[in-house]
Amino acid sequence: MTLPPSIRVVLALLLWMTVALAGSGTLAPASVTIAGHRWVDDAGRPRAVVLNPDEMRRLARPASIRVLVPQGRVWNRIPPQDDRPGRIILRPSGSFDARAPLVWITAGRLEAGSDAVEIVLDVDGTPQSSWDVPLDVLLATEGNGSNALTDEGLRRFIERTRGRRDATATDDARRAQVRTNQQGIDFDPPDQAHAWKTRADEVRERLWVTLGLTPGFDKGPLRPKVFGRFERDGYTIEKVWIETLPGHFLGGNLYRPLTPLPEGRKRPGLLSPHGHYAEGRMHPDAQARCVQWARMGATVFLYDMVGYHDSKPFGHSFADERLIPYGLGLAGLQTWNSIRALEFLQSLPDVDPARIGCTGESGGGTQTFLLTAVEPRVAAAAPVVMVSEGFQGGCVCENTPGLRIGTDNVEIAALAAPRPLKLVAATGDWTSNTMTRVLPPLQRVYSLWGVPDHVSASLFDFGHNYNRTSREAVYPFLGEFLGLPGWDRSRPQAEPPFTPEEAATLRVTRDADAHQPEHPDDLPSISDNVAPSELATTMIAQVQRRLEAIGPLSDPAVWTQGGRATWGAIHRVRVNAAPPEAARIAVQSLGSTQGGEAVVVEHLDLRLKPFRGDQGRVVPTVLWSRADAAAPGSSRRVAVVVSSYGKAALVEPNGQASALTEALLAAGFDVAGFDPLLIGESFDPGKPTARRPDTVHFATYNPSLVGDRLGDLALVVGWLRSRDQTRSISLVGLGDGGGAWTLLALPNLGPIARAWVDLGEQGDDAIDLPGLLQFGGLAGASALCAETPLTIARPAAQFRRDWPRAARLAQFGAVGELEFVEEAPQIDALVQRLDDGSSL
Repeated sequence: MTLPPSIRVVLALLLWMTVALAGSGTLAPASVTIAGHRWVDDAGRPRAVVLNPDEMRRLARPASIRVLVPQGRVWNRIPPQDDRPGRIILRPSGSFDARAPLVWITAGRLEAGSDAVEIVLDVDGTPQSSWDVPLDVLLATEGNGSNALTDEGLRRFIERTRGRRDATATDDARRAQVRTNQQGIDFDPPDQAHAWKTRADEVRERLWVTLGLTPGFDKGPLRPKVFGRFERDGYTIEKVWIETLPGHFLGGNLYRPLTPLPEGRKRPGLLSPHGHYAEGRMHPDAQARCVQWARMGATVFLYDMVGYHDSKPFGHSFADERLIPYGLGLAGLQTWNSIRALEFLQSLPDVDPARIGCTGESGGGTQTFLLTAVEPRVAAAAPVVMVSEGFQGGCVCENTPGLRIGTDNVEIAALAAPRPLKLVAATGDWTSNTMTRVLPPLQRVYSLWGVPDHVSASLFDFGHNYNRTSREAVYPFLGEFLGLPGWDRSRPQAEPPFTPEEAATLRVTRDADAHQPEHPDDLPSISDNVAPSELATTMIAQVQRRLEAIGPLSDPAVWTQGGRATWGAIHRVRVNAAPPEAARIAVQSLGSTQGGEAVVVEHLDLRLKPFRGDQGRVVPTVLWSRADAAAPGSSRRVAVVVSSYGKAALVEPNGQASALTEALLAAGFDVAGFDPLLIGESFDPGKPTARRPDTVHFATYNPSLVGDRLGDLALVVGWLRSRDQTRSISLVGLGDGGGAWTLLALPNLGPIARAWVDLGEQGDDAIDLPGLLQFGGLAGASALCAETPLTIARPAAQFRRDWPRAARLAQFGAVGELEFVEEAPQIDALVQRLDDGSSL
């Protein structure tokens, strides 16, 4: 397809930031290549490449500038109109074909010690506004002997790093598509009860981890204040103030029947979180349901969302960037408040702790099904106008990184089974398909438990609501399943009239509203609540301490009998990358080429179909092997090289196999490499981007770029493990970022013969993976792979070396095959370490 000049596509391909091997035998960037740095405008659009001055200053000799362009067009160098020093502009004669083979052209010459060069490919004569694709370049150092770049060497380079011979990329949908908060996963439960229970455990684990409930917080005393009781027609109202975390208080109102309980009897309890009304719990609809349940014989606790009414100065955001690495945020804080509200309700002498229900609308509906999913103490639940096959929630209090990756609200609601569940929907909001898209899969889940009558739904012709009609659908449900004393199944439960209270009557704190009259000084105050930043510090400190308390430096029995499992569960959810089953992997061969004498280089696309709401993935992969590897019955050891430069890490810029590749092949390994997302053949020069498209609450529904790339590695490992020819798999993570990816993924990858990772002094702070520190970061990952012989090169100064050592001592009584290396990696030592027969 020929692209018209008006599209202004700059066709240069692949950021050839090639890892090469210097003659010293260490893994280090060679002097023949220099990475181009993309420069973007204010809108984030790539404009040009500015070569890295730090790298350029390392040049000891002049270098020629080579640019990768489509064949068949003459590219002319034109003088810049603004006389900007160091600027090179290239313009093609005529249009060009995106599928034309790629060739390298010489664009200019760079003198040794140059400070800055900017290279521009100009398609339509307006270079200041025509960069739709980042430009990628190689610098070929002049006079570099056998390593010098020649046309033949560049041809080999392309053949051995690309399965495609043109400018096209993979058809990986992840580059252009993301899951949004308007999309569920089309929940389809398994047909067998045991399979559902296994899946339910997986989803529940995800909720506990992503809501920050594990390792969690200390359950200190609630120090409840219950006061200000006043009587109404058949019910009483009191004010409640409890401390859910040190310095963080939850306010609400307690509704009780006016009639005293007979001696020895207890009532059902109800939790009622409210939705995003401006009035919050003061809204007449919120008050009405609590009044009616109290009249029916329940004790009801109606409590604030974070940042509403009695905690209003705190705000409804909790946006502190320190929280994300620890897996903390507003959604988790609100769920924690709900757990503590449940425990407060259970502690009341008039409440039967085995008969506690929960119901709320909209955002309160989200809190209802989240609490019910993680808390078996909720006996029955009625989330109202929230559970949908489409829209999943729009507020930060309903979204947190990782929460709905691979799941959705329908499946989360199904975690209530076999406990009674009632949905109420409205034709005028996102729950309008409840009877056809939501209830049927829930009924199948409840049928697996043998209680299909425990789930039901009602749909009413209203907008978003928890109005009287909707409430009157919930009253008999809770009356039946909680055994409310005032419930009479022989007659409809109509809601009698009541008079809503003024907000001032229900407020707990004496200074919640400056217009309210003075209260005694011993009553709760809004100022009792610490500032969000102080609470964030407290929560982080508790997570760190609780993680350490069950970590490898604790009592060995604590680690081996529970701590390791907890760390592992957090890691499993946060990394979210395990080798898929062989049946899910499709392999597309793209052909092979020679990689040297008796060496075959095979190019493949590994494909994983979309699953549970994701977009699937396509991972360009290469396998270098000796020609005799294909002999019938042969069984091969495979070394997977992981690099942020992708498959290009396996070759020199002149197209020859890198020294590492040669050494691994000589030791009897096949060598696999792959292009992670947005690298190499996974980068589309026609639609360039350094990240996936953005969407509101992106991280709730999609992995980070690092997370995507960890999944790519897991797919490669899964494919290799599915092959009959694979005897064992070892991993080599290079110090360009590949080492960190390898170490993070390692605990989830299954049996790995040996792993060698160069961290290049990279610390946790450079890794975009929400919840990374929730399991201890890179050091935490190293503690979770004690079964794997592991070499860690150049860890950062803050890396906790004592964790992996202690983990191995606790599990095996010896540190065993764990080694730390301080210097730049030596190829011979690396290969020896990977060799199955090496002495360790």
